[in-house]
Amino acid sequence: MELIARLLHHSRLLRDPPCWRGPDAARQRHPPPFSVEQTRELQEYLIRAGHDVGGADGKLGTSTRSAIRAMQIKFGLPADSYPTVELLERMRAGR
Repeated sequence: MELIARLLHHSRLLRDPPCWRGPDAARQRHPPPFSVEQTRELQEYLIRAGHDVGGADGKLGTSTRSAIRAMQIKFGLPADSYPTVELLERMRAGR
């Protein structure tokens, strides 16, 4: 599992290296981790939006991250597959 995660991480960097995202992108940190409750709520919204995330279990697996990325693209947010409060708020509002 760890090997798959590393390969996915490296393939993302090859497709979208930090230097393509601007001078400050390489220094940006990922958003703070979501709580299990926030993750579960986000997964429920993703399921309602038609994504198969394997159930609302509060765990950030690969299917949840794929769905997050798809919704980030839909909402015009940075598509990095990391859950954010902004994404959760937009999904709550349905916009």
